[in-house]
Amino acid sequence: MDCRVLTTGILDPERETSLDEVLATLELPARRFPAELGSGRAAEAIDLGVNGVRVTVMPTASSRAERSPDPCESAIFLELAEQVFDRK
Repeated sequence: MDCRVLTTGILDPERETSLDEVLATLELPARRFPAELGSGRAAEAIDLGVNGVRVTVMPTASSRAERSPDPCESAIFLELAEQVFDRK
């Protein structure tokens, strides 16, 4: 069965937490790449695998839910969702 995850960098309800800090703690190989969006735009994304599950993380300006995602980040997330779930 194919299982995939797309998530944002919203990580901690109590304090600002950097995505790099979380990835370092996980000690998993992660690959940053510019995800191509429509109209020639690109957004940073991070790919990693967790127990055989492909995970794509979209960094956000803040790790706190009340600060992110903003409307621009939300639009990027939806566009990435289309791409992630269409991958074979």
